[in-house]
Amino acid sequence: MPTLDHILANKIRLIDYEKITNEKGERLIAFGRYAGIAGTIDFLGGIGQYLLKMGFTTPFLHISPSYKYFNLE
Repeated sequence: MPTLDHILANKIRLIDYEKITNEKGERLIAFGRYAGIAGTIDFLGGIGQYLLKMGFTTPFLHISPSYKYFNLE
């Protein structure tokens, strides 16, 4: 919530690209399955970093950023 408060206070524009539609309500921009997988990998790695700052160690610290993975295995 503090981040959202900061965004609102500074009048920062947020764009939800997945909600951009044409007159018929059809999505014009869509992210595929692999974008979701990459987002999950980055999220879990970020949680590991966050927990480390809070004083906890976790296996999530061993997750590299998604761009470092060359395949799904």
